[in-house]
Amino acid sequence: MKAELSGRYESPVYQGVYHVDRTSDISLGFSKSILKQQGTIKLAFADIFYKNPYILDIAYLQQRNGMIQKNDTRNVSVAFSYKFGKNTFSSRKRQTASEEERKRVN
Repeated sequence: MKAELSGRYESPVYQGVYHVDRTSDISLGFSKSILKQQGTIKLAFADIFYKNPYILDIAYLQQRNGMIQKNDTRNVSVAFSYKFGKNTFSSRKRQTASEEERKRVN
């Protein structure tokens, strides 16, 4: 079984009169090989701490406005993949041009 933990952080940014606050999230995933290494099943959780709000602050002409948008960015996904066919291939015998010339001469 394999596990993966990933994180993302975006620092606060100013865009003209807009100030966008920081945002971050942490995701976690697991995968396991099954069916004699031919298949893989994956389970992933996104934004597990629910820390991904979009906070906007606008300061213009002695007015101050703000917005907090908190969409539910948490989700769970399950995936299954299967490898069809052979994992190994036999290599074909290769001949160089000089070997072919030798055969013609003899």
